Amino acid sequence: GIRRLLLPLFVCLLAMMAGQSRAQEITEENLEQWIEASNQGNLEASYKLGCYYYDTALEFVDMFLQFEMGYDGLIELDDLDELVEINENVWFYLLTEHTKAAIYWKGAAEKGHAESQYLMGEYAYSDFKIGDADHATAANWFRMAAEQGHREAQYRLADCYYDGKGVTPDYAEAARWYRKAFEQGHAVSLYRIGLC
Repeated sequence: GIRRLLLPLFVCLLAMMAGQSRAQEITEENLEQWIEASNQGNLEASYKLGCYYYDTALEFVDMFLQFEMGYDGLIELDDLDELVEINENVWFYLLTEHTKAAIYWKGAAEKGHAESQYLMGEYAYSDFKIGDADHATAANWFRMAAEQGHREAQYRLADCYYDGKGVTPDYAEAARWYRKAFEQGHAVSLYRIGLC
């Protein structure tokens, strides 16, 4: 069903966004303190909690693939189909942890936290969550972060204009945002400006 199509996308996106954890200081022992700080309006705490839950999902995928499937660093699409068949609880866990991440990111994003706005844009743009991609919402989140000077959000907003996803296609507007991203060191943007 739909999960068979979406799980590979979810795992691929997790792998693409992987890297050094942005929430290293959060542990199981101090998690409640971070939640309390977030509840009191600390935007950085909300952002980092989102990263913590996101990283938790990523670590779970990695562990599951290593121990349940003998994952050795190379994954085939057939293996991901088997993953869903082996344990449907994996799918539920991933969605639960990713949804927790989005809840914390959204709280910070709504209060102006640029990185959280960018991450909410990525979340809305993707189609691995429950429901379809929402490009208009993604473009809106990207715009909020881009207007604060977030380089990757500027690039992604430019892509939205270039591809006409969530906004009316507009090459001049795409070039404007690609230029802003390039001015901040986003090298691929220079190539994309040439396409506009």
